[in-house]
Amino acid sequence: MSKLTLSIVDALRADIQDQDAELVASIDKYFAPAAWTDDEDTRLATEIAGLLAGIEHSSDIDCGYFPCVLVGPEPGTPAFYEALGVAPTARAKVGGFDNPKVEVLGEGEGKGKLPGFALISGLGKDYIEQWREYVREGEKVVLDEVSKKLASLGTMYSINLCADDGAHRVLLVVAYRENGRAVGIFTLRQET
Repeated sequence: MSKLTLSIVDALRADIQDQDAELVASIDKYFAPAAWTDDEDTRLATEIAGLLAGIEHSSDIDCGYFPCVLVGPEPGTPAFYEALGVAPTARAKVGGFDNPKVEVLGEGEGKGKLPGFALISGLGKDYIEQWREYVREGEKVVLDEVSKKLASLGTMYSINLCADDGAHRVLLVVAYRENGRAVGIFTLRQET
């Protein structure tokens, strides 16, 4: 099985490479890099990321949201984990804390699902009721809008991958479409 492919804007990839080549090497270990092209998928991803302009993903170092296109099997399926090259039960330490190496969550209610705004903001299930302590009211409105847009395009997933450097997590929030292409947003979490 071939690797998943991940397209992010070329300038973003170059910026990450300049700042942390080890992080890019880790991302490339799991996702084959694909050039950013001008097509329907990249335009949709750019539109979605544009809705989040001015909002940052909060971790030890805040980071913006950027458009991405992911190509491969549906997230969370055995074929997805095989293409990623990670067992669904694999563990990794990030910032000294034990985490799933990759965690795939769907949008909704029930086991393995969270509300869309929580997938985008990175809020865990234990923090959803207290979201106002972590997300400003105006940002929540935008996160809900982005969630609705993603859900209108396909099945919404968050993919949270622990990078091999022990300090970063790659977060993708995408709408998986029947054509095997997922459009959405890319951000980084830094845990120190």
